[in-house]
Parts: sequence; C-alpha cells; structure tokens
Amino acid sequence: MLNNSYYYQNMNNTKTTQLREVSLEPMACNGCRGCIELNPDIFGWDDLSDRPFLITDKADEEDIRDAMTCCPGDCISLQSEG
Repeated sequence: MLNNSYYYQNMNNTKTTQLREVSLEPMACNGCRGCIELNPDIFGWDDLSDRPFLITDKADEEDIRDAMTCCPGDCISLQSEG
C-alpha cells in the first residue's frame, strides 16, 4: 500500500529548477574557493592556473545566486535572458 503522507510530503518539498547560463571571470577571483564548496557540480579548480573554471555553463538559478552572494571577487554572474 502506498504511504500517502510520504508522497504528499515529497510533493510539497520539490524545488522548481530554472536553468540559467552562468559566466565566470576567473581573473577577478581571489582564490577563496567558496563557489566550489557550495556548488562542486558547477565550479571546479584548475591547479595549474590557480583559478576556478566552469564545469557546466548552465545551472540552477538559485545555486548560481548563492555562489554570487558568497563570491568576494564578484567574478560569477548570470547571463541575461533573451
């Protein structure tokens, strides 16, 4: 038998995902690596250049905004919709 309370609880906790294009200006980075700690599926670290890089160019808007908020170098941005 289906546990309806489990089903409805999960239905109410779903997150709406809106994928947006993210851009990164690695030369503005101060090396804090906060973006990688927050979103390792979006941001990676290049040990040779000692700079971040994008693993993907599209990601959940909320995840990108979280990374933008924590970035002291302001090197993460959302691309304009259009």
